[in-house]
Amino acid sequence: MSRKNKRWYLLFRIENEQKVTVYEPLTFHELNKKLRAGWRVISLDHAEGGKYRDIS
Repeated sequence: MSRKNKRWYLLFRIENEQKVTVYEPLTFHELNKKLRAGWRVISLDHAEGGKYRDIS
């Protein structure tokens, strides 16, 4: 059996009027499941001085 590769993702969503971020390792399947549940992927864009940008 081969092990599925996991990558670290920073996820964001609003729950009960509060901003929630989660940084966790996910497989492609797990990431798609989170995206369908309303999470958005956030990436740190080094080209713009370290500001967050939405890549979903």
